[in-house]
Amino acid sequence: MAVETMNLSKEEIRAKLVAGERLPLAYLDLGHLELAGLDFSGQDLTETCFWECDLTSATFYNAMMAEADLRGANLRQAELVGATLSRAQFLRANLEQANLVGARLDHANLEETNLAGADLEGAYMTGADARHANLRGARLVHANLTRVQLQHADLRDADLRYARLEKVNARHANLAGAKMMGTDLSDANFAGANLSGVNLLDASTYRTNFEGADLSGALLANCDLHGARLDKANLKGATYDKLTKWPEDFDPAAHGAVEIGA
Repeated sequence: MAVETMNLSKEEIRAKLVAGERLPLAYLDLGHLELAGLDFSGQDLTETCFWECDLTSATFYNAMMAEADLRGANLRQAELVGATLSRAQFLRANLEQANLVGARLDHANLEETNLAGADLEGAYMTGADARHANLRGARLVHANLTRVQLQHADLRDADLRYARLEKVNARHANLAGAKMMGTDLSDANFAGANLSGVNLLDASTYRTNFEGADLSGALLANCDLHGARLDKANLKGATYDKLTKWPEDFDPAAHGAVEIGA
């Protein structure tokens, strides 16, 4: 701990931050403090504890927050553009409508985190744990979600266009109405997931597991499903075209899918 802060109480640190002073905060325990609206842009917040802090609308542009403890914190509408949050702890934190464009969230713990309506365009999330997370309506365009754990997560109406979801585990996740055009789902696991009404135009689903998934009403035009597992999948009302690639000997019409543009 730096000399400037080692002898200060939490409330004294808060008073200085509110007054606009920039203090060395890495490794400090700031748990339970009211820090809404403060600007931490560019600061080193490595392993800083913000446990259950109110950080509503706080700004963390390009902040270094690797392994920070943000469990239970309120980060609603916080600005985290370009922040480094590798291995950060967000268990049950509120990041509703937060701006995380280009943020690094690799191996972060996002379990049961509220990310509804958050902007994660271009975010790097490889290996993150987002089980039971709320990502409803989140924007994940061009995000890298390789190997992310998404079991039972809520991604209804999420925008996942051109995102990388290779080897994602999304068993029993809810992706109803999600935009997934051009998304790479190679080797991903969507067994038992709700994918009703999703747009998979131009998506790559090589060796993707859709066993028991609900793909009813999904758009599968020019979607490469060759090698995908579709055992017990619900394809009623799903649409496809002549460019859609199916597993060998699979009859989409017999499973309720409808060809368009024929």
